[in-house]
Amino acid sequence: MSGSDPAVNAQLVSEIEMEADESATEAGALALARAKTSQGDLSGAAAVLERYLLIDKEAVEPRAEYAVLLCRLDDVAGGQFEGAKLAGKAPGSDALDRAKAACGGVADVPDDAEMAGEQ
Repeated sequence: MSGSDPAVNAQLVSEIEMEADESATEAGALALARAKTSQGDLSGAAAVLERYLLIDKEAVEPRAEYAVLLCRLDDVAGGQFEGAKLAGKAPGSDALDRAKAACGGVADVPDDAEMAGEQ
């Protein structure tokens, strides 16, 4: 016998499904992440944005918030890497500036030509 309470498990599943539905749009993901951040749940906020970025890899604001959260969670390398992705998508943007400020810059990521060995 596992000792887990089926009612508690059902409640957890329900909460997870509701959260997934709420964060299915960019605005919803940002709102949920900000709510979790204001409650002190930085890991939860980062997870919400990470899931959303799997759906929309080009999203600028969620990526900026994700980078900031990673740096606040002491994953500076991860935050700088996300910032480098922003630099390619939204150079000179406020979103990029926020990520740079939170992470002390962005990672130096080679562009596609450099990765292919072209110079």
